[in-house]
Amino acid sequence: MKRVSGAFFILLSIVLTVAAQTAQETPKPPEKTKYDVLLEKVKQKDPSVNFTELRYAFYESPNYNPYAPMMTYRPLNAALAQKNYEEVLKIAESVLAKNFVEVNSHMAAQIAYQETGNAERAQFHKFMADGLLNSIKSTVDGKSPQTAFEVISINEEYGLMRSMKLRPVGQSLMMDKGHSYDAIKVIDPQTNQESTLYFNIDRPFKWESRKKP
Repeated sequence: MKRVSGAFFILLSIVLTVAAQTAQETPKPPEKTKYDVLLEKVKQKDPSVNFTELRYAFYESPNYNPYAPMMTYRPLNAALAQKNYEEVLKIAESVLAKNFVEVNSHMAAQIAYQETGNAERAQFHKFMADGLLNSIKSTVDGKSPQTAFEVISINEEYGLMRSMKLRPVGQSLMMDKGHSYDAIKVIDPQTNQESTLYFNIDRPFKWESRKKP
């Protein structure tokens, strides 16, 4: 039987050590969050996706920030008013890359794609906008604190009012039985009728405390 030299065992030991270190240093891919899983499904227009579950999953994700997209309102609305649909899509897609449940961007993208003849993309953004809006308003009417719309951001408030063709003319913050609400006075431009809509904003308020260690 041939004898194996000591040099061979030394070399083998080095190779195994390097391999073990490489395995330890190779970063594991991050585990998918609940939001990631639902996002993949909704991008495929999976009809089984629960949009309320999707919105709340984003709220629980590390990317959630209730104030992040607010700076896009003016440029987005200005681009829509000017029918600059290329700019509309540029702004909308930049927002959706970070927050795919931002309903105003889906509504704007739907219009832009529709006006530029891309029916397939317009239909997808309509699917998203309708799903998100119905998630907010399907079981309540927003006419009192007890039946307030539960939102995860101010963006959802304004997206919902826009979809209802109501114009906000005043806003106040109110507390009731341990809950926080936006009470927004609105006018129906077609009838000039004035009313108040209530939005439960507990989740955006809790985000500040959630950030603290």
